[in-house]
Amino acid sequence: MLYLLVPFAGLFFYIKNWSNPKIRKTFFMQLVVVPMYLFAGFQFVSNLASSVGPMLGMFMPGASEQSPSPFPSDFNAGASPSQEQSPASEPSFGTVGGQQYDFNQSMQLGKLAYAKGDYQTALINFNRAAQANPGDAEALKGVEDTKKAIAQSNSK
Repeated sequence: MLYLLVPFAGLFFYIKNWSNPKIRKTFFMQLVVVPMYLFAGFQFVSNLASSVGPMLGMFMPGASEQSPSPFPSDFNAGASPSQEQSPASEPSFGTVGGQQYDFNQSMQLGKLAYAKGDYQTALINFNRAAQANPGDAEALKGVEDTKKAIAQSNSK
């Protein structure tokens, strides 16, 4: 209970009983484990930040600025005529199975899933984007490229 209630009680215990070889051995073993705990904690935080970071663009204006695309350069074709009609500040929504989806969000999630190799999720999101903005060249290219990637991964 003393360890939980009094800060540095363990350190005081080690100083008081340092002459015991078992106490010294236990202390050094605990020192070896501390860097592993710190490393694991940093890995967890960095993984959490990388998975949540792209989603913050939905909640923080200006946080969703364009970053380099993980797709080949031919994937990012110019804006289609249907994209040019709607202003960039207004999201374009489409309905799939009674549920409303944002084109930009679906495209972003599709690109992230594609980059991670999760082709099924990428295909779902590219299809949602194509439904939200029918005829969009980028969404259709995403569907096409993802189907090719799925076919290649299945043939291996």
